[in-house]
Amino acid sequence: MNRRRAGCALLSVVSLLIHPLALNGQTAVDSFGAVLDVRVTNVEVLATNSKGVPVAGLTKDDFEVYEDGKRQEISNFFEITSQADVRSPDATTSGSARPSVSAVARKYIFYIDNGTVSVKNRNEIFPAVLQFLDTNMLPGDQALVVAWNRSLQIRQAWTSDRAAVKAALEKLSGELGSSAELVSEKRRAERLMHQMAVESETAAIGVTWEMVEGAIRAYAENTRHDVSMSVSAMTKLLNSMAGVEGRKILVMATEALPTQAGAELFQAFENIRMKAALSSTSTLSYGARRNSPVGYVGKYNISPLIETLARSANAAGVTVYAINPKGTDNQNSGKVELQDPSEMNAEFADSVQILDGVNILANRTGGRAMIGAPAAMALARLTQDLNAYYSIGYRSRPGSSPDRKIEVRSKRPGVTVRSRSNVYYRSIETEMADRVLANHLQSELSNELGVTLETDAVTSTGSQRLLPMRVIIPTDKLTLLPDAEGNMAGGFSVFTSAGDAAGGGSGVNVQSHQIKWPAAQAAQMKGRRIGFAVQVPMDKDPKQISVGVVDIVSQTQGFATVKVASN
Repeated sequence: MNRRRAGCALLSVVSLLIHPLALNGQTAVDSFGAVLDVRVTNVEVLATNSKGVPVAGLTKDDFEVYEDGKRQEISNFFEITSQADVRSPDATTSGSARPSVSAVARKYIFYIDNGTVSVKNRNEIFPAVLQFLDTNMLPGDQALVVAWNRSLQIRQAWTSDRAAVKAALEKLSGELGSSAELVSEKRRAERLMHQMAVESETAAIGVTWEMVEGAIRAYAENTRHDVSMSVSAMTKLLNSMAGVEGRKILVMATEALPTQAGAELFQAFENIRMKAALSSTSTLSYGARRNSPVGYVGKYNISPLIETLARSANAAGVTVYAINPKGTDNQNSGKVELQDPSEMNAEFADSVQILDGVNILANRTGGRAMIGAPAAMALARLTQDLNAYYSIGYRSRPGSSPDRKIEVRSKRPGVTVRSRSNVYYRSIETEMADRVLANHLQSELSNELGVTLETDAVTSTGSQRLLPMRVIIPTDKLTLLPDAEGNMAGGFSVFTSAGDAAGGGSGVNVQSHQIKWPAAQAAQMKGRRIGFAVQVPMDKDPKQISVGVVDIVSQTQGFATVKVASN
């Protein structure tokens, strides 16, 4: 389904309190371009000493920020030392300004990979997560519980009800995953390699190169399919977070997110081939003089999808924390099964492609990949990150690439900093479309423009049903600038989507209108409101309409929803 369908809605603009105003037909004002493209980029920065202890009391003069190698002037700065304190009415923060509650409220996504997480890991992860919630889910925070099991399943929609979140996690903790098929395929390939390694010095050969290679390729293909599906689903999930305010944390429990599916088995197979090829006694030496199976690894490359997921996380401001208490031992049985008297080298299997993906996500987003650490310890580190950090903002202008490298440096000796390494800039239209869709779920986005909505009864035109709506905007909230002709010029864009609070939404319709008022008329509009009339297509039976408005000069935004009566 297309996310936006420009032109589907029928729009016109009228004044609610004065005579109709002609707002359509004007051309865009070129001088607004530079204003539109300037945006404030906020980066969360963790500062610690050599022992990993957070360093408090730093100022913006203790930091330098670089975007694509160019130093940026810090425009916004504040320090958070206690979430509970900053949310209290009497709270103060060390920094240039106290942040709003919405800026520091947390949005937790608990992502459980049911396709890989083993029973022994589950028995440790879930109790630790439940304890983490008791400590860290404060008033104003929200959480979402999702599970991957060949499809993305929302087990608890966004809620601030901690008890509901814990109940969903407790129910999920008792489930078994769907990894048995892949595990079985992997072990079969390992057994064949083990048998081949043992038989290579005997006359009896019951395993051929083709048999082993076929088993490995089947495992790699199915792994690539499953991982690609889960990464694509997660990317869509994070895209929906782009318009949500607050600090966004993805807690991921998984035991496998490789960048190259099956790479560890291909390498182990290559070790057998090389040894047989160099042997003067191996009965497999002739067949070993063949193309290296490692050459197939590129066919099962998942890295581009994981990089796309990392970009989506950075575009949405999501920080990724991965937990896996038992490290790679759960999935990698090769260390036990593949070593034999022939001293086959299986070090590659231990090394880790199996979790390369989570390391990429954590490093790109400024989080942590806590592999092999006890779950309680890992979540304690996350708690530390949540309650001691600096928010640094700078004004960024358009560049040649939307994907920018960010580097935050400490000027204070002995202080180490950690932050996301990239930021991905999307167009204003894309950002607004994502926020309008997110507004179905959140219904709490900022409304700096003071947008309100009025609706009439649904009408029918042939097979199409339309909902007449007026988007009301106070004129004092709009920014107008004088143009070369002495008029006051500006404009706004309206984005609409029909959907429901469960997250289902139609495409996003967008229409823009320019304002060009003579100075006298602009003065008369002070304290007044204008209404933007739009007819929203009702393709199905939506429960609500989500609307977003952006001022094209100041980029000030406003969001609202209205419930729709069921027919």
